Amino acid sequence: MLKSKFSLGAEKAAFQAAGKRIEAAAKLDAAKRRFGAAVARLKEAETARIAELKAKAAAIAAAKATGATSP
Repeated sequence: MLKSKFSLGAEKAAFQAAGKRIEAAAKLDAAKRRFGAAVARLKEAETARIAELKAKAAAIAAAKATGATSP
């Protein structure tokens, strides 16, 4: 069965719109992955900083316990 020019144009427009939605979804997915990676890096840095501060606090406590001056 032959399709009219109008129905072919509408079909083409529908496919183009679907393609744009797929591209937008792919871009959103990539942005979510980048954001997740950035959050993970921040959490790692925060964990490292907390460990550093705990070690410093322990060193100060040990120095105070022995009567030495703080480092």
